Amino acid sequence: MGVLDELKQQAAALREAEAERARLAQAHANAVLAIALPAVYRIHLHLRDLAEQLRVLEPDTRVTLDIPGLGPVPGFRQERMEVLADGHPPDRVVTRFLLRYERRGQFEVKGVGAIDSWLDTARTRGLNVKLVRLLDPLGSVERGLVTIEDTVPASLSFYIERDTGALSLVIRNFEELTERRHLIRPQDVNTRWLDELSKFILRQPNGFLVESLPEDMREQLRRRLEIDRRRQPSGEEDGRAVRAPRLKNLFRRRLRLTLHYRDQQRELAQLDTDFLIGRSDGCDLIIRERRVSRFHARIEQQDEHFVLIDESRNGTWVRYADGTEHHVIGAAVALQGSGLIGLGAPPDPGNPNVILYSA
Repeated sequence: MGVLDELKQQAAALREAEAERARLAQAHANAVLAIALPAVYRIHLHLRDLAEQLRVLEPDTRVTLDIPGLGPVPGFRQERMEVLADGHPPDRVVTRFLLRYERRGQFEVKGVGAIDSWLDTARTRGLNVKLVRLLDPLGSVERGLVTIEDTVPASLSFYIERDTGALSLVIRNFEELTERRHLIRPQDVNTRWLDELSKFILRQPNGFLVESLPEDMREQLRRRLEIDRRRQPSGEEDGRAVRAPRLKNLFRRRLRLTLHYRDQQRELAQLDTDFLIGRSDGCDLIIRERRVSRFHARIEQQDEHFVLIDESRNGTWVRYADGTEHHVIGAAVALQGSGLIGLGAPPDPGNPNVILYSA
């Protein structure tokens, strides 16, 4: 074998190794997206719905903003929640607010070094601040009086960390005039987590971004509470009060939804988060069909029934057992009794992608 042939073999081996690395990298990226995309999708839907409700209700949300050099500054009003998304389905979601300052007054800036540098930093972060005058300009430490005007932009940005598969949350000017970053596990984005996110946005007491207790510590707390409960005296009246909820639970109907798709059967009961149906690998029920969107529809539990919510371009059909049919696009329909679900097309005999449901 000549030198040229050896070089050709080496070059071919190198190209093959590079192609294998690229294939593995792509496989890793696909696996990351399959886990993380549904979480970002759920966040987008939740924030979008929350923004729609707030536009109607217009709550009076008061904010105290922690500003370096000034400390906690009350008098801000949170308004104009806006939700933006990149991609379809989105891999980045941003919700923006305006914090409007509604008071007048002067604040003393101290302990920040040079006042000019502090002013530049504050303005870069979005604070419309003006210097009134310097205090003790000949002193060794600069102090000054400033006023705050207009609004401060605040935002929460969610995006996927492509290397780790985690969700990155960047919080800007929401509680303090700065930017902070948090990492979130996609599997933690469930109904309870989204509810805590809503409370966080509405400035209500919440457990958002609070680390949950390990299981062993939770078990210790449960045991301690049980011991304390047994030590407390309980009269006949207390006993009836304790037994009443238990008796109600015995007769409470347990919600259950069964889905049949081709050779698959899925049982849904007491959902902790939305059940996603679509073409994406990240869906709970995957349907490979060109008329089906990547995240076509979702099923959620509302009080005493299940609801299907269409999120697609082609719409979803639901046909009840009595023949009544609903075609929804971007809307919700209750899954009552039993019937058929058609994604992107009516659930006719010629449609091979029909879902049979029974609630």
